Amino acid sequence: MIATAVEPKIEISLSDPSMTMLHRAGVAGLYMTLKALAKRYPILKSRQCNFKWTLTKNTISLSWKGNDYEALDWLFQESFQISSNGLISLIGLQSLSWSSQLATHVGIKNTFLQHNQFFKSAGDATAFLTMDNLEVAVDYKKVKSYAHQNYAEQLCPIEKLNFKRIFTKLKLFSIIFITKKIHDFLSLRGAIANNSAFALQLN
Repeated sequence: MIATAVEPKIEISLSDPSMTMLHRAGVAGLYMTLKALAKRYPILKSRQCNFKWTLTKNTISLSWKGNDYEALDWLFQESFQISSNGLISLIGLQSLSWSSQLATHVGIKNTFLQHNQFFKSAGDATAFLTMDNLEVAVDYKKVKSYAHQNYAEQLCPIEKLNFKRIFTKLKLFSIIFITKKIHDFLSLRGAIANNSAFALQLN
C-alpha cells in the first residue's frame, strides 16, 4: 500500500529570518503560478489530491489530501510546460509576448538547463522577429522535456514517500528561483533590438 499523508502542508513566509532577496523573487514566481492555476482550475476537485493554497501579502500556504508525490508532481507538471512552438512555457508568465517567450526559453536553456541531462531537445528551429522594421532570425533548440517537469521524483522518490516539510520547502525554493532569472533574461530583447542588423545565433 502506498503511504499517504493527512493534509501535508508547506508554509512560506516573507517574514522568515532566512528569507533572502532571491528567496523573495522565488516566492513571487510561485505566487504568480498559483494565481494562474486558480483561474485554470477554479474547482478544488479538478486538482490532483484536492491541491489547495492560501495566498496573503506575506505568506503562501500549500496543502493537499493523499499522496505527496502525486500532489507535487501535479504542481510541477502544471507549472512547467511546453508551448506548441517547442518553447519552455511557464504558466505564471502566460501574458508574455512571443519575443519575450523566446528570450525566456533561450535564457533558461543556456543556464539552468545547459546540460543535456536536464534538457531533452526536440530539434533545431528558427524564429523570425521584427525589430525596428528589420527581420531578425533567431536560432533555438526546441524542448522535448526538461528537468523541472519531473522534479517531484527528486522530492518524493517512490521508495521514500514520507513527506519532509523542511526538505521540500528548500527544494521548492531552488525551483522557483527561476523566476528571478527570467526577468533578467527578458533584457535580451534589448540586446536583440540593439543588434537588429545581425542574425542571432543562440543555441
